[in-house]
Amino acid sequence: MSGTFFVLAATMALAFKGIFASLVFQQGLGVSELVTLRFAISLPCFVVICLIGWKSRSHIKARHVPGLAALSLLFLASTYADAYAVKYLGAGLSRMILFLFPLFIMIFDAVKEKQWPSKRRIIVFVTAYVGIGIMILGKGIDVITTQMMIGIFCAMAAAITYGSFLRLNQHMLKEVRPQAVNAQVALVATVFSLVF
Repeated sequence: MSGTFFVLAATMALAFKGIFASLVFQQGLGVSELVTLRFAISLPCFVVICLIGWKSRSHIKARHVPGLAALSLLFLASTYADAYAVKYLGAGLSRMILFLFPLFIMIFDAVKEKQWPSKRRIIVFVTAYVGIGIMILGKGIDVITTQMMIGIFCAMAAAITYGSFLRLNQHMLKEVRPQAVNAQVALVATVFSLVF
């Protein structure tokens, strides 16, 4: 299967996550319960992937541990921030803001390479932000509540941490197999969320 298929599948899953989170909140559960439930349901999958890819662990060296720890924290932080964004904004607007994470990847790359992004990319992201601004302010500034501001902040935090996660993950994948990185990062984040 092509990489495009996996990108589309991951994007759809990320979009539907917000819808499912909204349904969970309607049942009266809080953010901590939602995140714990999400990780508890996925824990068996992560364990199976780790066991299947056990030989891949040989590629993980001591020097990779700080990177894996950072990835786990970013994954967990993004999950919590996203859940709070859905709680305060709903699935629609929170997804729109979260899907700006490529902007932050572009900014990270521009800083690292010390080079401005192309005009085309800048136009795309300016257009996206104007669209989100219209969605937020379409009914006037008076409709923005404290709850909305918290939601917007959380959605932006989710986008930044998710973009950071993807950028660091890409760096780690140059040295470690994807199955080893992703399964162990998810497993560590799951254990951390269940314990704390």
